Amino acid sequence: MRKTNFTNESFYHIYNRGTEKRDIFLQNYDYFQFIKLLRKYKNNLVEIICYCLMPNHFHLLLKQLNNNGISKFMHLLTISYAKYFNKKYDHSGVLFQGKFKDVQILSYIQLLNISKYIHINPAKDQNILLKQKIITLENYPWSSYKDYINIRNGTLCNKTEIINCVEGNFVKEYKELIKAHLMNYNERNLDKLILE
Repeated sequence: MRKTNFTNESFYHIYNRGTEKRDIFLQNYDYFQFIKLLRKYKNNLVEIICYCLMPNHFHLLLKQLNNNGISKFMHLLTISYAKYFNKKYDHSGVLFQGKFKDVQILSYIQLLNISKYIHINPAKDQNILLKQKIITLENYPWSSYKDYINIRNGTLCNKTEIINCVEGNFVKEYKELIKAHLMNYNERNLDKLILE
């Protein structure tokens, strides 16, 4: 049984990966299918604040709207995607590595930090120059970052909570925060970042 008692109007960082770190997205259409399911099942259960899908894992920043909303949403999402994946690739067995992980967001500073951490995922493991990392993020299609900096006009995420965390011109300031985060990112500080 899950120990977390998800509370309404609270924010949570939700993440999981493929069993044995195996890829859960093998083709572009797999990402599209997962995003389609995010949109299908979120209604009246959760708000999606931001997301990032990587080949072998995913990150979601969610706000629970109704009782058991996150648990219901994640059950529907992962069961439906696993059925799709198993049928398409003639796969059997467990797709995801156990129950999804969750971290409750306890402050607006943490909320902003988690959004940055989620959005830098496509570039954080690349041993490349900062400029190329920024280009990577701005071109990565399977994240909400493009919506946050107005490269794409997506409607899946509610950006209001993050926008309210930033003073001044949001797009300009958020891009600068992402740049600073990339410059200062240290894998060893990951747990501290997530929990503070």
